[in-house]
Amino acid sequence: MWAWAAAGLLLGAAAAPDASAQQVLRGRIVDDSTRRPVQDAEVQVALDDSTVVGRVATDRLGNFYVRLPRAGTYRLRASALGYATRTSRTFPVAANDTLDVVFALVPDAIALPGLEVRADRPGPTRGRDLFREHRDGWGRGVFLDAEQIEELAPYELGTIFLGVPETRLRWVWTRMDSGDRRLIPAPVSKLGRGCFAYMVDGHRAQRYMENAFRNFPLDNLRPSEVAAVEVYRHLGEVPPDLRNQAYLRSEGGNEITCGLVVIRTKAAW
Repeated sequence: MWAWAAAGLLLGAAAAPDASAQQVLRGRIVDDSTRRPVQDAEVQVALDDSTVVGRVATDRLGNFYVRLPRAGTYRLRASALGYATRTSRTFPVAANDTLDVVFALVPDAIALPGLEVRADRPGPTRGRDLFREHRDGWGRGVFLDAEQIEELAPYELGTIFLGVPETRLRWVWTRMDSGDRRLIPAPVSKLGRGCFAYMVDGHRAQRYMENAFRNFPLDNLRPSEVAAVEVYRHLGEVPPDLRNQAYLRSEGGNEITCGLVVIRTKAAW
């Protein structure tokens, strides 16, 4: 159960984009004094004051997007480095509605001389706690810790998938931003739709199907930097708090449900 606190929340209802759309909460986190966007703020959305149904991070413009499981009463909580954590009042979301919100965070004092930092921010073990929560509490999917990864002796992070059942590791030629063409690992799930979305330390690596490999996290990380990997091979394996991250948008604008790969580095472990 969350410990709720009062906070200002500007709400505006908008029509859902199409008849098949589900409930959506989208919004922007801003600085309460400057009204500038707050990047990398952690946003959590809870249903009926108890069940966390979404946990996302804001982009450079302070924007976030959460797909809600059903109509109901929700609360939003946001936190960011240098700001006090704030929680909204409850607000209703009707079936097939898209709700737009603007949520302000108040700067929190940071005392530099004594290096005293006051901020409600996940500590260095947050990645480890979430990994164990998903592995031991949820249990669906494939979980690789540092010892298992070391046993696989991957020469490149993509080869970790050789140890994940019901997946196939293939390679594709991709033109990089530099103009060079490189072979990039492209794992495929044998379950569900076959595609994967990717997260690294709580942040989405790509949101769109097209050109997804240009932001492919397995191309940028060394195996020695990784503490653990969670592989959810189809949407049914993805835990509820990450389910919003398993959607990719196609070139035609339609959202496609995929599996989800969560990479946790030693820096956030």
